[in-house]
Amino acid sequence: MHACFDNGATTVMDPRVLDAMLPYFSNMYGNPHSRSHAYGWEADDACEHAREQVANLIGANSKEIIFTSGVTESNNLALKGVTNYAKTKTGKKGVITTQIEHKCLIDLQQLEDAIRPGETVLVSKPLKKIGEIRRKHGVYFHTDCAQAVGKIPLDVNDMNIDLMSIFGHKVYGPKGVGALYVEMDRDKEHVSRLTRKLLDGIRGHLPKISLNGSESESASLEPSYVLRAIGVGDDLAHTSLRFGIGRFTPDEEADNAIAKVIEQVRLIFRVRQFL
Repeated sequence: MHACFDNGATTVMDPRVLDAMLPYFSNMYGNPHSRSHAYGWEADDACEHAREQVANLIGANSKEIIFTSGVTESNNLALKGVTNYAKTKTGKKGVITTQIEHKCLIDLQQLEDAIRPGETVLVSKPLKKIGEIRRKHGVYFHTDCAQAVGKIPLDVNDMNIDLMSIFGHKVYGPKGVGALYVEMDRDKEHVSRLTRKLLDGIRGHLPKISLNGSESESASLEPSYVLRAIGVGDDLAHTSLRFGIGRFTPDEEADNAIAKVIEQVRLIFRVRQFL
């Protein structure tokens, strides 16, 4: 009889996991990106259900979970993604990590002393204390939690974690399946702030402007059916304009958009006076 005491390297797949997966190797084989038929819908529902399960495990939102082929891809995506973005956008290029990764021990005072204002972009590896320090200094925090997820309680919000790598085969799942958690609150804060700025800036000069949340018919010359459904007439619906703000939209572009909208609307009003 053989006994395995190497569960730190990998784990046997839980029979319940195998039972849950088997149908997707036979009759439920649709592509989740095929949105035009039932096979695709079924696969997409399964992927989103799995995404919600992973998110619930670490106290995240399902939209913050990215599936990968494993922890190596997750780590590379997190570290290279953040460092390349920061180097391009902010000029920061410092990364702080442990010298001996698998001991996962770090002196917290040394960590704080190592953060160089204007240079350090990311801290990799107790988690909550590190999270508190990194938040104070405004740097990103990534942790490889392949050995921790499913074994100890984790809450990415309570621990102030920005990025977390996860691997399936360490927690009784299949090999070749992993995930990366990416905290999205910064995106939401940025988009919300610029949205308010855009609306307030335009309304400050054009007080009759109204706001709606419809994204429909943006590529069509027909008025939005959503606006018509809530009682807006065709003439008014034809004057709707959609603004889509993203994580990389700078303040200067919002300022420019405000100025352009005000300029063009005033021009339209002047032209209409002569019609």
